[in-house]
Amino acid sequence: MAEFGFETNEDYSLPLRLLLERPAQSARTLNITGEPGRRKTAFANALAAAMDVPHVLYHDFAQHESSDAAASTGQAQHPPIDPFDRVMSEGSALSEGERTIVILDQLQRTTFAQHLRVYEFVKTLEWHYLDTSAQANIDKLLLFVISEEPVYHSLQKLSLRVWVDAAGSGRPAYVPEDFGRGLRMAQTMERLADLFEVLDVVPTRSEYAKILFDIDHFVRTPQALIKSIYGWTEGVDYARFKAPAVLARVEQAIDAIHQYIGMESVDAD
Repeated sequence: MAEFGFETNEDYSLPLRLLLERPAQSARTLNITGEPGRRKTAFANALAAAMDVPHVLYHDFAQHESSDAAASTGQAQHPPIDPFDRVMSEGSALSEGERTIVILDQLQRTTFAQHLRVYEFVKTLEWHYLDTSAQANIDKLLLFVISEEPVYHSLQKLSLRVWVDAAGSGRPAYVPEDFGRGLRMAQTMERLADLFEVLDVVPTRSEYAKILFDIDHFVRTPQALIKSIYGWTEGVDYARFKAPAVLARVEQAIDAIHQYIGMESVDAD
C-alpha cells in the first residue's frame, strides 16, 4: 500500500482474507481501529486504492453533520439529501453492478441514531432515507468504518476489527543486505537498532533508507543523527531524545558511524 500513501511494517493480508474469503451473511464490514490520529484514514484510503475497485465513496462525519431527521419518512417537503444518505445510497446502487467501497470516517462524531442506521444497513443491505430505499449487492460492496471510540456493540458483532498502529514498535530487524550494503554497515545498524529500541519505534524500509543516506553524506554529530531520525521517522516523540538512556544510545550510534565513515575513507584511498 506504500505506493498509495500508507507505508507500514505490518502485514495486513490476513485480515483482508478473513474479511473477503468468508461466506457473507451481511455486508462485509471492516472496523478500522487504532491510536488517535488520521493514520487510520490513510490506511482505509490506501487499502481501497490498492484493491483497485471501480468505485470508492468517502464520508467524514467531522465535516458533515448528518441530520437524524433524514432517517424519518413521510415528510411533506423533502429537504436536500443529506451527504451521508447520498454516499450510502449511491454506494448501494453502484454495488449492484460493480465492486464498491464505502468509507465512513469519524463515526464517533455522529449520533447514536446514525450508528443504528449503519448497523441495520450492514444487517439487511438496505439503506432507507426519507421515502426512498437502496439495495446493496452483498458480493460487491465493502464498508470501512473508522471511529476514535468503540462502535455500537451490535455493529461490531457484524464487523471484522483491525488495529492500525501509529508506527511500528520494538527493535528493527533490518540487515545490511536489505539495503544493498556490505558487512561494514553491520555495526552501525546494530547501534541504530539499539537506539530505535529505546525510542520504541521501528522505521519503515523507506524511512530507514533515508537515514542511511544521511549517515553516508551528512550525519557526523549526535544532533545531526537526531534530526535525521526525527525528520524521516513517523511516530518518533522528539521529547524522548532528552532521556539519558536515549542520548547514550545516540552517542554509541555516532561512535559506530565514525568507525564506518573512517573505514569507508580508508577503502576510498
